[in-house]
Amino acid sequence: MIPVLLVSLAALALIGAPLAFAMGISATLGIAVHDFLPFEIVAQRTLNALDKFPFLAVPMFILAGELMNTSGITARIIRFCMALVGHMRGWTGPRERPCQYVFRREYPGPQPLMPPDSARFSSRR
Repeated sequence: MIPVLLVSLAALALIGAPLAFAMGISATLGIAVHDFLPFEIVAQRTLNALDKFPFLAVPMFILAGELMNTSGITARIIRFCMALVGHMRGWTGPRERPCQYVFRREYPGPQPLMPPDSARFSSRR
């Protein structure tokens, strides 16, 4: 099964298929070649694994973020937050906190800096 997976994954990657499709197709080929599980059980287990509420919420969060970006709300929020704390010098932590509250990313305790946030908030002085 492993040689079938590796060869099909490498072949699909070389012809330029997206990695997610290449992995899915190679896994399907691996299951088809080695008939250790019927396809009905594989499909049932796959759907049971994907039938979770967080998996359903992820596309909606992506859609909300894209709508905010295309409408310009995110740029306005960042300009507002930078007007509040953009004059501070030094570490970007004090600058990021108001933007995290505005974007509703409230986590308990101290936050590790996330690279996109650090780049976004520190590049505008």
